[in-house]
This record gives sequence, C-alpha cells and structure tokens, in this order.
Amino acid sequence: MELYKLLFDGRDQDSQRFWTVFNLMSVINGALIALVASQNPPQSMKVIASLTGIFLCMIWFSVQRRFHGWVVWWEEKLVECEPFYLEEINKDRQKKKLSIFPDTFVIFQRRKGAVTQGMSTRVAGWLLPLGFIIAWLLILLWSSNIQISLSISTPITTPTLLSTP
Repeated sequence: MELYKLLFDGRDQDSQRFWTVFNLMSVINGALIALVASQNPPQSMKVIASLTGIFLCMIWFSVQRRFHGWVVWWEEKLVECEPFYLEEINKDRQKKKLSIFPDTFVIFQRRKGAVTQGMSTRVAGWLLPLGFIIAWLLILLWSSNIQISLSISTPITTPTLLSTP
C-alpha cells in the first residue's frame, strides 16, 4: 500500500505544480496585457512587453507539457498498481465509512475514457500558452506598425471579345 500512496502523492504534487505554474503565468500575462492596454503606453513599452510575453509563454508551454507528461506517467503507474492494492483500498474505504463510493472503489482504472466529450482541462492548460503566444505576436505586429499587405503584382484583366464590323 505504501507504493500506491507514494505514486498517488507524486501524481498529486506534480498536478499541484502544473496548476501553480498555470495560475502564476496567467497572472503575469494578464499584468503584461494590462500594461499594453493601459492608456497610451509608449510604443517601445508595447514591443518589450510583447517580446517578454512571447518568451514567457514559450517557457510556460514547455513547463506545462513537461508537468502534464509527468502526471500522465504517475497515473499510468497507479493504473498498473491498483489491482494489487484494490482489496486494501476497499478495506480502507469501509474503515473510514466512505459509503458514498461504489463497493469496488477503483480510482484510475475506470477513469480512462470516462469523459468522452470536450477537452481535458490539463490539455487545455498546456495549450493556453500557445493562444497567448498568438495574441502576443498580434500585439507585437500592431505595436510595431508592421503592415502586412496583400497585393497582386499584375492587374487582373477580363478578356473581351473582339467584334469585327
């Protein structure tokens, strides 16, 4: 049972780290956006904030992917160990009078595929930095006065029929 508890604690700690980083980086990005959106900041401030935001979001994305990978790893190990400790887990459940749970309390084995609609919050949590990167790139383009123009170098002409008298 100790191995199961160690695995569960490892998963819980990495999950907590995942969401702590998520919250911290969301606040930092929010503060940078507030700086850019404040009343008429200098153009150089917008560019610096955008570049800082892009850099931080790249780090954020990497860290979130890493923590997500670790949490998935811990959960896979818990699924492997659960059958060996299931009897003890259920005895513990009875001792603690956890009658609201089903008779056979299986935490991670039955979780896989339980939610079939939508996206995992953890996956959304590591994809959000990509959305922020796109936003920062747009702000950088806007604040740098870079204009993207789509022009056709040759004029388009409509063919005409020549009529002879």
